[in-house]
Amino acid sequence: MIPHGQSINKPFEAVELAKLLGRLRENSRSTANVFHLPARLEPTFQSGRGFFYPDIELSTLEEQTRFLEKFERTDIVTHSPSISVMQCSFCGSHKFCSTFNCKLCKSPNISRSSAIVHEPCGNIDFYDKYVAVDGALVCQKCNKNLKAVGLDYSRLDCIYNCVNCKAMLSDIDQFYKCIDCGKSITREESQILLLSQYVFDVDKLSSILNGGKSMLSVIRELDKLGIRAVYQCSVTGASNLSHIFSLVVFAEKQERPFLVVDIIETDHRTDEMRLLSFIGKCVDSRIENKIIVAIPNLEEGLRELIKTNGIILIESRVMENMAFEVVKTIDEMYHRVYRDKG
Repeated sequence: MIPHGQSINKPFEAVELAKLLGRLRENSRSTANVFHLPARLEPTFQSGRGFFYPDIELSTLEEQTRFLEKFERTDIVTHSPSISVMQCSFCGSHKFCSTFNCKLCKSPNISRSSAIVHEPCGNIDFYDKYVAVDGALVCQKCNKNLKAVGLDYSRLDCIYNCVNCKAMLSDIDQFYKCIDCGKSITREESQILLLSQYVFDVDKLSSILNGGKSMLSVIRELDKLGIRAVYQCSVTGASNLSHIFSLVVFAEKQERPFLVVDIIETDHRTDEMRLLSFIGKCVDSRIENKIIVAIPNLEEGLRELIKTNGIILIESRVMENMAFEVVKTIDEMYHRVYRDKG
C-alpha cells in the first residue's frame, strides 16, 4: 500500500487548487491591486447553507475543511482561529434543527410566554391569565387588581409552558436534530468544529501548482518505466513525525520508500535552512537515496553539505526542464540498485 500523502496528486484536488489560486488572484487585485500580497480566505455565513468558504467549490463544509487542513503544515499558508460551530458527533454535519422538551415529563409540546408575579399573594401565572374582560390586570388567586410594575407585581419575560403537564418552567431541555443524519444530540454531546482563516502566499501557491504539473509528468514517465512514485507524499519517520516530500519513489513490492525528492526554488536566504530540513527529514525517515532539485541553482557554499550527505543535486533554470533530468536520474539509481540484482 502506498502511504497516505498530500492529496494534490489527486486530479480533482489539483484542479480545485488551481481554481482557488485564480480566485485568490482576483481578490488580491480587487482589494489591494498588488499581485504579490497574501490573500485571505475565511468562512462566511450563507443563508440556507450555514458557514462555508466561498472561494472553494466543494459541496460541503467538511470537504472544504479537509481540503484546507492538508496545507496547514506547508509554507504556502498561515492559519489562525476564526469561528467555532457546533458539529454532529455522529456524521460531522454542522446543520441542525432545535427541539425543546419539558424537564419534568419530557414532552416536546412546549410554548413560551411572559408571566406575572403578584407580590402580595405570591401568585405566578402567564400574563393572559391576569387580563380581565375590561383589559385590567386581576389576580385570579386573590382577586385583587394589579397596580403597577415594581409596586405590587413584576414581569417574567421568558417562561416556558408544557402543554402536556401544564408545568411552568424557567428552563427546558434543548436538543439538536441533525438535518443530515437525523440523530438528536444535546449541546454537551455535540462536537465543536473550529474553523480557521487562511492567508495564502499567492506566489508560492502558484509555484507549487507549476511544480505539480512538472512532477505529475515525472510520475507518468516513471510509471512507463515500471517505477511507482507519489507526489507530495507523507513518510512517517522513526520519531513518528510525518515528513512531506515533493516526490517519493517506491521499490517493487515494498512499502518503504526507495528514494525521495524535494524541490528548492532558491532565494539564497532560506536555502540552507530548507536543505538542512530536507536532510533532517531523510535521517528521521532512514532514507538513503536522496535528490534535491534546485531552481535555478544552489549557491556554492552548500554543495559540500550536499556531497557530505550523499544527496544528488539536479539544477534547472525552469521547472518544466527539470522533468527529464529527474526521470533519468531516478531510473539510473533504480536500475543500479534493483534491476542489477535481478
